[in-house]
Amino acid sequence: MRILIINESLGHNLGDHAIQLGLSNFIREKFEYDVVQLGFPSRNGVRNNQLVFKRKLFFTNALHPLRLFLFSICRIPLLIKAISKSDKVVIGGGSLLINNKLTFPISLAIITLICRIQKKEFIFLGISSRRENSKFANFLLRNTIKYSSEIYCRDIKSISVLDECYNVSSSWIPDLALNIERKTGLALTGNSIAINIMGRQAHGFFSSSANLDKYRRWLEHLIQDSLSLGYKVNLFTTGESSDNLLMVSIVNFFGNEKVTGNSFDSLDKLIKFVDKFDIVVGTRLHSAIIPLARGSKVACFNWDSKVSGFFKTIGNENSLLNDTDTSIEKLIGRSRSLDDSVRIELNDVLGRIFLND
Repeated sequence: MRILIINESLGHNLGDHAIQLGLSNFIREKFEYDVVQLGFPSRNGVRNNQLVFKRKLFFTNALHPLRLFLFSICRIPLLIKAISKSDKVVIGGGSLLINNKLTFPISLAIITLICRIQKKEFIFLGISSRRENSKFANFLLRNTIKYSSEIYCRDIKSISVLDECYNVSSSWIPDLALNIERKTGLALTGNSIAINIMGRQAHGFFSSSANLDKYRRWLEHLIQDSLSLGYKVNLFTTGESSDNLLMVSIVNFFGNEKVTGNSFDSLDKLIKFVDKFDIVVGTRLHSAIIPLARGSKVACFNWDSKVSGFFKTIGNENSLLNDTDTSIEKLIGRSRSLDDSVRIELNDVLGRIFLND
């Protein structure tokens, strides 16, 4: 059997690479497969400078409909060829059932229409969704997912959204990135902690200056408390340039003798970094999922329903942090590792999907 995987992106965000690695770890020795990116080629975040950010956002929004139309038309021959060669189309994982300026809704509508014309089975795997206000986006998504043979969401929040908003039933599968192999050996850093940094975004919680300022104050208080108790603080990002800008600013604030900043151009380098720590504090969802998969204890800043939904679904709700949780010792006490049953469930579900086990 030949499988076509349609994923969110394999650009700068290393979390997307982790999802792909987790899925390919299961199928690579069992099937032939190809990979196609769902939306536009990934951009490396947004600049943290307010004026540059607003100017870039204006031109991006103004040109987006034309860019989306041309991109969608030009890639149809590629999609037709890729889908025709496959026996099964797997769409996922990631935050795919969202209205990111209609990019995903329109791309998914085209892809699934081609699948239906060619009578190819397609499934949604390891995805998340959220409530959308756009009637057109909801129309596209509803008429896309209802033709799927199976839908597997990575959190219970998304399952309820599909049920309540689209009248579509779905099942749970743990995030595909949890299928990354566990690390061997012990952490090497002793009295150290790793903290993930997330910078300004074009949409959502981190597009608000007020939210970003509140997040930065939380980070500064947490770092200060850690330093006062003798912890070495290691900041890191997962590939986005806006994250790197905020990280550099925080390192400069404290001084690089007390706080180090770390960025990576490959998933392998990121994994080697997080393997050094017993405790990792996440912000981006996959900055938490990757160390969980590798065997570290994790706590995570709770800034979005996909974050809270994931941690509640795996039974680690107590590991969620808000901007008042600035005590490093209390944070360490609340951090949790991944229960083995979650990884077992992931492989059981994948076995049922691909092997009919």
